[in-house]
Amino acid sequence: MEGHHGIELFTNYQTAVRWAVDQRGKGVIYYPIEIMRKSIHPDNYRLVAFKDLNDDTTFVTRSTVLTDETIDIDGTTYPLVKVHISSSSHPFFTGEERILDVEGRVDKFKARAAAGEASKEKRANAAQKQAKRQVAKEDKSLRQLLTKSLSLKI
Repeated sequence: MEGHHGIELFTNYQTAVRWAVDQRGKGVIYYPIEIMRKSIHPDNYRLVAFKDLNDDTTFVTRSTVLTDETIDIDGTTYPLVKVHISSSSHPFFTGEERILDVEGRVDKFKARAAAGEASKEKRANAAQKQAKRQVAKEDKSLRQLLTKSLSLKI
């Protein structure tokens, strides 16, 4: 496997040590690289039940998630985590095309679109009113001008 700047990386899986080979200089230098840092992974894994709220499926897997709810499955009590979507209800995994709107995102979008349309109509009505006022104003000034000019000639 080729690394950066001509450093070749390879792993010895028997000893779980990754070695880097630096061939940039005149000689070849082998030096070990630690694969995984110690004590960064959690050690409190336990069996947890996840329940999909869309289709009420429940599955048990290992997790470190903390929860106060529990559920009995086959006589065993597990901590329970409720999820809105999982692989059992997601359209990518099920192949179905359906709208899953637990959070109300579609409703919020429709409300915003309706508000935008209402605002657009309000601006259009205001522009029409303004145009009518302008025409009435011009007509009034024209009538006044004609009346003034006719009264001067008589």
